[in-house]
Amino acid sequence: MNESTQDNLQICAVVVTYNRKKLLGECLDSLIRQTRPLNLIIIVDNASTDGTEELINHYSDSICNMQYIKLPTNCGGAGGFYEGIKSAHTKGFDWLWVMDDDGRPDHNCLEQLLKYIDRYDVLGPLICCGDRSHSVNRCGNLITDDLNILRKAEIFYPVHPFNGTLISRLVVEKIGYPEKRLFIWGDEQDYRFRWLEAGFREASFSSALYFHPFNRLKLKSCAFWLKVPDIAPERKYLFYRNQAWLDLRHRKSILSVFSIIRWFLSIMLFEKDKWFSLKGLLHGLRGDLSNPRI
Repeated sequence: MNESTQDNLQICAVVVTYNRKKLLGECLDSLIRQTRPLNLIIIVDNASTDGTEELINHYSDSICNMQYIKLPTNCGGAGGFYEGIKSAHTKGFDWLWVMDDDGRPDHNCLEQLLKYIDRYDVLGPLICCGDRSHSVNRCGNLITDDLNILRKAEIFYPVHPFNGTLISRLVVEKIGYPEKRLFIWGDEQDYRFRWLEAGFREASFSSALYFHPFNRLKLKSCAFWLKVPDIAPERKYLFYRNQAWLDLRHRKSILSVFSIIRWFLSIMLFEKDKWFSLKGLLHGLRGDLSNPRI
């Protein structure tokens, strides 16, 4: 696609926020400074109580191409991305640039991603967390999170949604919107599984930089290669529910069984407060996403 054709593309950024006003401001500053200007910035606010609305009012005086959606209650990241992607899609944008409020794209991040849209349907940046990447990536025959190695490769895999992820509207038309009932921890995995299962092409690119703190969800390694999430007991309900639901929905039967057995053993052997975790695992196996429990 030549430069003049790219200039005609309608591109919308979708940012989901909740009580992180300072980080949201840094994210918006980065979006405003993009070398390829955005046609619209949609901010979805999960009922923040930290003065986020006042911050948006301040920016609205200088940014005319911005839409602010304040949800009446906190619907989690999943609910926020559902609303934001739905809004951008129904407005007819060609590409959606989707991110959390705690990420900050480099000044030419979007411009770099657009160089590859003829070859891929979902494009991700190199997610920089200090001297490491956000997660491990496949770079040739290597599996690594070393930024020095990743920066030497033009293309690597996978894409880690929703961290500056550029998504074609064709993807949204085919697979729909994120599963908002997941609330947090799993909606991004589900969406990625869905676009891969639908046959869409993805890749990440080292020339497009996106700065992000280290993953706040920590998995603590235990014996026998088992892991447990290092979060409050009541939040473990969501984690195990969503993992079981994802396993049944997207993994092949034998891998699904193995993964669920692994989560069950993790709970029984290493979780101190087993009630929330077992209940979440059971509800996920039943396909019951009715109770956010957060």
